[in-house]
Amino acid sequence: TVAAPSSMASTVRTHLGAPGRPPGAVAGAASPPAALGCAPGALSLVSLAAMLSGILMSYMTASWERGDKKQVVQQLRWTLKLVGLGFTVIGLGVLIVSPILFDIVLQGKFNDGLAVLPLTLVYCIWYSLVTVGQDYLWCREKGKWACLAVLIGLVINVLLNLFLIPQFGLGGAVWATAISNLFALISLYLINLYY
Repeated sequence: TVAAPSSMASTVRTHLGAPGRPPGAVAGAASPPAALGCAPGALSLVSLAAMLSGILMSYMTASWERGDKKQVVQQLRWTLKLVGLGFTVIGLGVLIVSPILFDIVLQGKFNDGLAVLPLTLVYCIWYSLVTVGQDYLWCREKGKWACLAVLIGLVINVLLNLFLIPQFGLGGAVWATAISNLFALISLYLINLYY
């Protein structure tokens, strides 16, 4: 069986939005406290996607080794649809309760995080789709191409952060991460289509 190395996933999560840093912040960059209010909740979606990805991989690998390639593609498609739809519903729920959480529980300390929460949830959903979508390439033993899609997103993220964080602060970091995750998702989609 083929599985994605956990060290790679950990490295990617570190660079594309780790708890304790604003989403998309360059490693080593100062982290404004306002970011801490939104990152952990939104990153729970990414953690859930990583768990689903691990579960899906075992089923896809079993189907692949039986020679049922259509089943592999069908499993991936259904999982991507469910993750996209399910995480969008969860994101809407988070947006509904977030004013209460930020105003009452967090006592307004992280209102900058509340302002960027919608886009943070969107890019976390996109990255979750990348996390699940790369299982197909790992199953086909084309893991280097899964890494390439993530690398494209990482390079775009770092370049955009260099430009957007100094000008726009936390909002710039969130936009940079959203754009880079969109590029990673599109890259992965095109690579998956090729294979």
